[in-house]
Amino acid sequence: MAKIIALGCQVADIHHRYSAIHNSLFGITSYRLAVAAMLGKTETTYREYEIVLDGLWNELDGMAEQVSHAATQERVSRGPDQLPQALVQYTHALHEAIAHLRNICHEHQKNKVGYRDIDTEGGSRFNQDKVAYDLAITKLEHLGTKLNKLFSSY
Repeated sequence: MAKIIALGCQVADIHHRYSAIHNSLFGITSYRLAVAAMLGKTETTYREYEIVLDGLWNELDGMAEQVSHAATQERVSRGPDQLPQALVQYTHALHEAIAHLRNICHEHQKNKVGYRDIDTEGGSRFNQDKVAYDLAITKLEHLGTKLNKLFSSY
């Protein structure tokens, strides 16, 4: 079980680094983007975020398989499949959320004006991507709550 806990800690670290980028783009600390816009550095900022998110996405790649492999090799005393299974699901959801945020950063950097333009139906590509990202975050939060309960009761 020690291997699964170690993998859980790695996933938590990746989530923490991803969350810092999310907060700087959408949270209270998004004032940094306003400053970057005034300085004409938004493209650079989004490129830097995209590079970091690429690295996080790559770190997560294969993590679910590592958890599954560790679960088969280690004996789990409580809820034999629940903790590893929840960690696998959470890893996939985090992978998906990072992919969505990475796409948003890429599109902002590539086409910052056209990406937010409102189309004839009253929406923009950014809004569509943001809705998909918000759904991924909701799923991630739900699975995170479940995973926290399982880790705390282990």
